[in-house]
Amino acid sequence: MRSEWEKLFTAQRSYRSNDKEAFIRGCEAAYQHQQSKVDELTEQRDSFIKAYEIEMDKSVELQKRVDELKVGCGLQRDHIKGLEAELKKAWTTVDQAGHKNHDLVMLLNFIKEHFEMNDLDKAMPRVYEKLEQALKGGGDANQ
Repeated sequence: MRSEWEKLFTAQRSYRSNDKEAFIRGCEAAYQHQQSKVDELTEQRDSFIKAYEIEMDKSVELQKRVDELKVGCGLQRDHIKGLEAELKKAWTTVDQAGHKNHDLVMLLNFIKEHFEMNDLDKAMPRVYEKLEQALKGGGDANQ
């Protein structure tokens, strides 16, 4: 397929060689036609470059957000690890306290049974009452 420029150039060559002004006008028209194509392509290139720069700016901003999120996640992970360590320590303390409480309850039950077997519950009713309250977990045993 022949381009517009080729058509114009061929048309100008067909003029007689002594008609130089017509030939020059034809060449100028062909040049202007080609220049308009160059201008159009330059404009397209410039708009593509601008779109590319906009997309690159967006990409840079997104990468910054990703990096910030990575840092935030790392801080959260460190915080969670710290909480896990504190939780393990707390469970160990609670578990140890539970064993101590269990041992104390066993001892109080033993004392209560000793009171009942030796009729001390009747001889020392206030002490026996406080002992029962302590075993039930109700009331203040120091009153």
